[in-house]
Amino acid sequence: MITNKLKLFVKELIGKSIAINNNVKTFTKNKLYIFSFHEITDNPSFFQKRNHLFVTKKVFKKQLDYINRLFKIIQPSDLLLNTNIKNSALITFDDGYVNSFKYGLKIMTKSKITPIFFLNMSAVKNKTPLLPASLEYLEAHYNKYDHFIDEFNLNKPISLSIKPPQFQKFEKYIKLNKKKINSYQGKIISLDYLFKKQSHCNFYIADHLYEHYNCLSLTQKELIHLCKKNLKILKKFKNHINIFSFPNGVPGKCFNKKNVNWIKNLNYKKVLSNGNTANPDNIKFLLDRISLNNNDDTFNKFLFKIYQSTKRIN
Repeated sequence: MITNKLKLFVKELIGKSIAINNNVKTFTKNKLYIFSFHEITDNPSFFQKRNHLFVTKKVFKKQLDYINRLFKIIQPSDLLLNTNIKNSALITFDDGYVNSFKYGLKIMTKSKITPIFFLNMSAVKNKTPLLPASLEYLEAHYNKYDHFIDEFNLNKPISLSIKPPQFQKFEKYIKLNKKKINSYQGKIISLDYLFKKQSHCNFYIADHLYEHYNCLSLTQKELIHLCKKNLKILKKFKNHINIFSFPNGVPGKCFNKKNVNWIKNLNYKKVLSNGNTANPDNIKFLLDRISLNNNDDTFNKFLFKIYQSTKRIN
């Protein structure tokens, strides 16, 4: 706790120094910033709190204001243009948590911001808990969990290394405890809601795999199968956009160049990662995103994150 508070204090000081010296435009010039969120709520689930996957409504409004101060917020369709987009930002969400629509989308619509929601349609359609939340719950409540993990000889974090045949060993227990795991995880948006709202033109939906597997743990056949299964449902929507977002998203840990090529061969227009790096342009097939959470609650901390994201390009 002390270490985390110290880190946040240091970020605040560095961000304040950047603001005082008024050199923000120096390192943000001619770049594209894609921001990623998960849930917008004042009552996060245990899983969301533990993994820093939420932003309160108040902090989210402030973060949108910070982004608007520094950048022009673009439409998702602008990302697919061949012309270079500069000094711009795009808002995205992963996993489809219900309040990112109920609260987040309402706030963005008032500001005329159109986001992309990257969805695992297994969770949306069947209310199947997401893999990371399922494993966390199993570790705490399933007495055979450690036995299976030892048998599989998996590296931690388990959610990044487990393969489909291994995860399916837990399928029966997950089905029996689906309601409890979903409560632990946080509610996912419904298929009915998406169909009803698809013509409102205030958000897009896109591919995040049918199930929330780490792509680095998948074979080419498994990855293609999960993409096509997700796309089969997504393409029924008028507001689907042909962009892919890697689950977990960290370059090297969650995907590699081979995974990117597999995705490219499936004719996606763009693929997004989550390595907290600014993009020098929008022309490349692989673009990176910057994750924001509830700790990024002041303009100075936001500036620190922007500064760090720019340094990673070099």
